[in-house]
Amino acid sequence: MYDLIEQPFNATIKKLDGTIEKITIQRNGEATRTPNEQYWGPKVTYSRNIVDLKWLENNIALVSFNRFEPEEESIRQFDKVTRDLNKAKGVIIDLRKNGGGSTLVAWHLQKYLTKENHFLNYAWETRINDGVRKANGNWQDEYKNYFLNKAYRFEKPEIVAVPDTLKRIKCPVIILIGRFTFSAAEDFLVNIFEVPNRPKLIGEETAGSTGSPLVLPGFPRGGFARICTRRICYPISETRFVNSGVKPDIEVKQTIEDYCREKM
Repeated sequence: MYDLIEQPFNATIKKLDGTIEKITIQRNGEATRTPNEQYWGPKVTYSRNIVDLKWLENNIALVSFNRFEPEEESIRQFDKVTRDLNKAKGVIIDLRKNGGGSTLVAWHLQKYLTKENHFLNYAWETRINDGVRKANGNWQDEYKNYFLNKAYRFEKPEIVAVPDTLKRIKCPVIILIGRFTFSAAEDFLVNIFEVPNRPKLIGEETAGSTGSPLVLPGFPRGGFARICTRRICYPISETRFVNSGVKPDIEVKQTIEDYCREKM
């Protein structure tokens, strides 16, 4: 792939006025890139705060929960915000920029929204790596799944208790989600998705990640790879959460005009 620097990049683009144009760009990024241009993905503006609170019209509270880490500080900040929500007529919880963190923080958020004294955490499965059974699966049918890398260990959902002393959010709640909603934020959504009378989910389908990544360092320029080792399942139906994200009840997609205005 190193010879790509010698080849021009040819593309067809559609402008905002609807006209179509062909462009050619010489590949010289390595020669001209600055330290501020290392990220090639979609542009997302992240708040430095873990939790942001903004009051909208008619006493509607917009709570942007931007990440679920670090664990203790995330819980502390969210607890502080919830003390101001007793006057709210409605709450919007924005998870569109939440890339995840600790599942315990996801549980903490769910405790404020559940009406019961407990809830179910997701079920999960992981591949069983057994070299002997994998070898035997080459000729013994009982071990064939090991040979095909299809042998899994399944863990049933666990019960998470909600303390009676917790002052829960009682006004109507909706939750904003999107394609930058990842990891532990998706754990939270998987947990609530099948619960009756849960808050409505509005936005775009989430990223579709899962959990417990195996980190592989040693790539050029300090790069690394992460491989998810656990596939979570919805806690009630135990359906696998795989190949797609959590879908919203009401889909609202980002438009090109939103992107140009740097809005999510």
